[in-house]
Amino acid sequence: MRLTGNKFEQDTIENLRNISGQNVERISMVFQALGKLILMNYSEGKPTVVPYLGSLLIKNNGDVKTDKGMVCDLEIFFSPSDDIKENIGVYEDYLKGNAQIMDIPFIRTLDKDDRVTIKNNLTSTREEVDRQL
Repeated sequence: MRLTGNKFEQDTIENLRNISGQNVERISMVFQALGKLILMNYSEGKPTVVPYLGSLLIKNNGDVKTDKGMVCDLEIFFSPSDDIKENIGVYEDYLKGNAQIMDIPFIRTLDKDDRVTIKNNLTSTREEVDRQL
């Protein structure tokens, strides 16, 4: 399956492939299924729970006229999962020097090679933050 979508979407799928070791087609299929689930839940007025990420609820504010014609104006309400809150909280503690990189729960779940890659990425981010302070 060929990737469609904009550059940011393609980059996200490639990043997920690199992190997960899954192929692009499989990742794309999961996101396509998630889109269908979001539409089904929207039609029933229910939020969609995305495992490990959180839940989102979509509200339609009607159509608006744009240069491309009429488009649906949507409002999205997002509630992050406890996993995301914990990981971001510990990451912020890490940036402040109050935690070690291995304290981040998601980092501990990675295999050794992936852990090195993510640690290098997060460490370079921390160095950038330190330079800005």
